[in-house]
Amino acid sequence: PPPDGPANKVAGIYSDGLDPAKELSKSKAQMQSMAEDHEATLERLQAYNEELESSNEELRSTMEELETSKEEMQSINEELNSLNQENTQKVEELKQLSSDLNNLLRATHIPTVFLDRDMRIMRFTPSMAELFNLRSNDRGRSLTDLTTHLNYDDLGDDIRHVLNSHKEVEREINDVQGRHYIARLQCYRTEEDRVEGMVITFIDISERKKTEQLISQAKNLAEKIIATVYTPMLVLGSDLCVRSCNEAFMTYFGPDDHKIHGLPLHKINHGEWNIPPLLEQLEHIIPDSATVDDLELEVSFTKFGLRTILINARQIHNMDLILVAVEDITERKQDREALELSQHKLEQLVIDRTLELNQKTERLQGLVHELSTAEQRERKRMASILHDDLQQLLVAAKMQLEMTKLEIGKEVVPDHLQRAISHVDESLETTYSLVRQSNPRILYEQGLFPAIRSLCKGILERHDLTIHYRLPEEEIAVSNDIKILLYECLRELFFNIVKHAMVREATLDFVHFPERMVITVSDEGAGFTLDPNSNKKNYSEFGLFSVCARIEAIGGDCKVTSAPGKGTMIRIELSLPKMELKQITRKKGTPAKKPKLNKRKMPISIVIVDDHALVREGISSILDQEAKFKVVGEAIDGVDAIETIGRIQPDIALMDINMPRMNGIQATREIRSKWPAVRVVALSIQDSNSSEAEAMAAVGSVAFLRKSDDSAKMISTLLGLMNR
Repeated sequence: PPPDGPANKVAGIYSDGLDPAKELSKSKAQMQSMAEDHEATLERLQAYNEELESSNEELRSTMEELETSKEEMQSINEELNSLNQENTQKVEELKQLSSDLNNLLRATHIPTVFLDRDMRIMRFTPSMAELFNLRSNDRGRSLTDLTTHLNYDDLGDDIRHVLNSHKEVEREINDVQGRHYIARLQCYRTEEDRVEGMVITFIDISERKKTEQLISQAKNLAEKIIATVYTPMLVLGSDLCVRSCNEAFMTYFGPDDHKIHGLPLHKINHGEWNIPPLLEQLEHIIPDSATVDDLELEVSFTKFGLRTILINARQIHNMDLILVAVEDITERKQDREALELSQHKLEQLVIDRTLELNQKTERLQGLVHELSTAEQRERKRMASILHDDLQQLLVAAKMQLEMTKLEIGKEVVPDHLQRAISHVDESLETTYSLVRQSNPRILYEQGLFPAIRSLCKGILERHDLTIHYRLPEEEIAVSNDIKILLYECLRELFFNIVKHAMVREATLDFVHFPERMVITVSDEGAGFTLDPNSNKKNYSEFGLFSVCARIEAIGGDCKVTSAPGKGTMIRIELSLPKMELKQITRKKGTPAKKPKLNKRKMPISIVIVDDHALVREGISSILDQEAKFKVVGEAIDGVDAIETIGRIQPDIALMDINMPRMNGIQATREIRSKWPAVRVVALSIQDSNSSEAEAMAAVGSVAFLRKSDDSAKMISTLLGLMNR
């Protein structure tokens, strides 16, 4: 090899004194040793890994056991929480029961005490302290060691007897104040029926004692009354056997041997009282709480023969006894029959006299009519004379005086001339007033109500008397004679107030209905005394008497109410069959405020349903002012409304909501289901947004009106309904 090759390098190694073979062997030995160490290490690592695997298995097993233990702990914890909630609920219930028990003990007015088996006090009610002077710190003491207001010396013995025998003891005792109690001693038992003590209650029966005493006194009084009265009376048991009777029965109906007690009623006097109608009714008195009222029977008695008796029977209160009263009405019945015969004859005589009186009344009414016509004719003639003659002369005289005044000059006018002119003016005014009073043209030209308004205005101007009047808006179509009579009567009444009442205000109320009118004139003035014992109406003033006489002469009614210092009221009522209404003529240019109706049959029929008569009368008077309406019926409640509407079937039903028997909501529901063409309008004091109004709308009402709405709104609402 070349000099610088491996051989040289080996030679170089050799030159260091090392043996390569030895070194190699040594290296192999070291390598082998290292390999062995490595294998040993691997074995140790493998053993360690196996141990680690085993530890992991054990750890996994431990972890699984821990998980299981954790789940068991959670389950136990949930059970504990559930038990805790149950215990909490039980504690709350026990607290509530304890509170209820304490409140019950405080609220009850029955003295009650709870004792243990050694007679020591465990608990007591507040009212118990009044009987035994108990205090809260007396719990644990023996009840027999305490002082008491009760007269109950055997209390300790009774307590021991109850504890030993377990049987209830009840005593009636009293206290030092005279009050009575029932002492009831009984065992205190647990839910397991163990006797752990006793309970003592003291029930105050003082009022019951008084009631029993009163009942006893009443019974004695009743027995004495029955024995004293002259009416024959029997007391029967539920089996209709005689328990007792009074002396009057024994004297009048009793047997000769006086043996009646305990006998059945039908066996008295050998069957004289065996009367099937009577026995049948008496048998129903106690079972059915029935009564026998004025049972009239004809019975043949051995002593008297055929007699008419009257039976009344009642059950004695809270007792199975029947009190029977027997009255012989034979003579009374005969007298009654004779009286009925006489009454029949008298009635026939009254009919004849009434017919005669009616004929005279008709003649008197004709005379009154003729008198009124003659009076009015004379008034017209006098008014014509005053107007056509006297007033013209006075006007001419005044003109002459004025001309004389001008001729004399303005500077110097004699006083007598000025006074003459003033007298003529006064005369003209007087004649004008006389003409207006004697022959009020407004009465003939415009009607009665404008004439009354003019009269009230004139009374205010001339006599300083303010008359507050309420007149219908529509004129009444009656004869001129009736108008004149009413006008004259009202004027006479107003003048009476001016002269005698000594007031500055009066009231006129004029209401008319389809067949009658009612006029009321009242004041709060001096008044006068009416003689209640006099058959004649001798009123203090002839004018008032004249008014009443003229009203009654035409078939009307005039009622006067007055008292000193309390004013006077005159009520006039006239029957006007088939009275028609006519619309007041409107002035030109005055627009109609009411809506126009669609073309339909007139008038609109209306039924008013309200349980107050004054409300029905007021609504009827408002509707009667409108010729397009006609009130065809009234009802006082829902039941009456259904019957009336089913019979009449009107266009509109004004239905009050709150009524007895059946309210408006129930009635409307039934009416709308049976007669859907009837329009139901709800009436109420409440507002339209109330729950009652909503309920009425829900069952079919088509509109709502408050009772306080004015007549214009009511009429316009109803007319608007018919337009729809």
